[in-house]
Amino acid sequence: MHHERISLRAAMREMHALASAQVERFPAGQAELLRFVAASGAPPEIAAAARHCAANMGNWISSVYWFHHESDRYGTARDF
Repeated sequence: MHHERISLRAAMREMHALASAQVERFPAGQAELLRFVAASGAPPEIAAAARHCAANMGNWISSVYWFHHESDRYGTARDF
């Protein structure tokens, strides 16, 4: 974002918007993966592993969000 010659605060807002958009897209992608796995005819242990990974990604996203934003670990709450 430096190449756009915007302020740090504006860059932080832009990155927040970009990251938020990706997080908002996750549930649809997760549902698409689960539909694909269900229709794939994969062996039960492979299907179970895929479902488990999809669920863990959802947990990871919410955990990272909390740690970085809600805990104010990096002071982001006061910058917006």
